[in-house]
Amino acid sequence: MNSKRSIPWLVVLCSIIALSAFLRLKGLTFQSYWDDELFSVAVSDPSQSLFEVIRLTVKDVHPPLFQILLWLWFKCFGFTELTGRLFPAICGILAIPVIYLLGNEAQGREVGLIAALICSVNFYHLYYSQEVRSYSLFFLLGSLSFLFCLKLMFAYEKRNLAFYIAFTVALVYTHFFGIFAVVAQFIWLLAMLKRSPHLLKTGLIAGGLILLMTSPLIPVVFKNASMDSFWIQRPPPDFIFQYFRQYFGSPMIAAFVAIFLFYGLIRRRSNEKEYAAGIFLVWVLTVYLMPYIRSMISTPMLTDRNTIVALPAIFILCAFGLAKVKNRLLKIALTLTFLFVSLTHLFHEPMYYRVVTKPQIREAALALIGRNPERDSVFSVPWVTRNFNVYFSLFNAPFRTRKIEDLIEAVKRGTAPKRFWIIDGQVGRLFATPMMDDKRFRVFNKTEFHGAAFVSMESVE
Repeated sequence: MNSKRSIPWLVVLCSIIALSAFLRLKGLTFQSYWDDELFSVAVSDPSQSLFEVIRLTVKDVHPPLFQILLWLWFKCFGFTELTGRLFPAICGILAIPVIYLLGNEAQGREVGLIAALICSVNFYHLYYSQEVRSYSLFFLLGSLSFLFCLKLMFAYEKRNLAFYIAFTVALVYTHFFGIFAVVAQFIWLLAMLKRSPHLLKTGLIAGGLILLMTSPLIPVVFKNASMDSFWIQRPPPDFIFQYFRQYFGSPMIAAFVAIFLFYGLIRRRSNEKEYAAGIFLVWVLTVYLMPYIRSMISTPMLTDRNTIVALPAIFILCAFGLAKVKNRLLKIALTLTFLFVSLTHLFHEPMYYRVVTKPQIREAALALIGRNPERDSVFSVPWVTRNFNVYFSLFNAPFRTRKIEDLIEAVKRGTAPKRFWIIDGQVGRLFATPMMDDKRFRVFNKTEFHGAAFVSMESVE
């Protein structure tokens, strides 16, 4: 990278990273936190102990690493809406140079740059880089794990082994679908043993240490595996096509990626670098098929966002195909066309930057704060109480939401406040409370937002 010839490549990479940062930081707080994000923020509230953060996360069937890091992040940089969104955004930005390194390790600098560009303008990666959930960190750690896995396959170094183990353990502690990514690595290791017998010792050392370090999660894995019902639906036979459409937000972009993904696989040669790069195909297939089979024979577990850990492999495979185009001008034209169509889709379609798609919990909370309700006069249905209390905490409101059952009991005892507020916020479910039909009260004020609303009621007696 010190030669004059390398400078243009470095400029291109820095430009891609800058574009990625712009896209991921733009409109970072345009959307309100929604239900799942509010869970993340509530669990990682810096006023809670680390033990409580871990307990609440594991109770909700997730490994605890993301929540622990978010808790530390809030402690270091403040408990605000912006700082919460910054953490996944930074993970998303950091993924761009890692994707470049992964592509470069697999088949050279050109593949790395193309893959980084695809990732930088990818709708799906952008979306989850602006959501306070574990998915952008999951994507980043999956990329790092496979980067050092490839390094170990090509040349053994103790440093690479240490990094591989560290990132792989972190991957599993971030999301349980990381287990499928690790299985893919060891499937490919077995396939590589004939060419590289030395990998057996490396694999045994790495596998043993990873298993040892993730062993505290084993009881949680078995507990989750024994669940006989869950909100996830059984995937349809064409789930892969549906996921591709969701990954890229546009049938045209998804078709472009699919075409060059297959072109790269067809044109793959038999040299060692390209043979080892087959790990990307195994990566995708394992992350898809293992949970799909489990979902078909037992409790469903497969969703598109859980498979985000396979998305780096899809970017790399597409980059393989584009890099195989022999005509340099055609290759540049195709890449620039992909860039133009992707950016057009992001900025001119009714996508994330322009249209409110998440329930406006924040807007409803701020509006209610502006009404200055009495301290113990705000109530909500139980499953959204936490959501509004997170925002009331973030905005230092002098009151918190209480459960609607408390109001019902107070009405029965005759101790209900003369005027009270009911706040609700779930898409398609507003004011789900019997109080609205109670003739002893009348609606004094009603304010609605997208997916959220509140009403003020007072006694007519």
